[in-house]
Amino acid sequence: MKTFTCIVCPVGCKLEVTQDAAAPQGYRVTGNRCARGPRYAVEEMTCPKRTVTSTVPMVGGGWMPVRTADSVPKESIDRVLAAMRSIVAPREAQLGDVLAGDIAGTGVNVIACDDGPASAWKPQAAQHNQ
Repeated sequence: MKTFTCIVCPVGCKLEVTQDAAAPQGYRVTGNRCARGPRYAVEEMTCPKRTVTSTVPMVGGGWMPVRTADSVPKESIDRVLAAMRSIVAPREAQLGDVLAGDIAGTGVNVIACDDGPASAWKPQAAQHNQ
């Protein structure tokens, strides 16, 4: 048996998953309050996936927050992050624009999470009280 806290909705159900050859997809899931919980639990058991977030530099300075448009297999995260390091966002990038397709061979695009350049994040110098 394996226990998960469901992250599909804000309720955070405690799911218990056990292998059961007679159950659909080979797993019995209990503790869910909605139909999405069992899907999440079975995916976590068979092929866990995550959405990957990062920031990439913009042409001319600043940083653009980005994320994968869909979740990627957990074992691909390191490859996805390494491939994201080669992305440079154009100044005209807008929220939802595809900045890279099929990142690291996952079939998932990387998209902008904000509009640039007016909202381009620029690191602030450390402020020290004197």
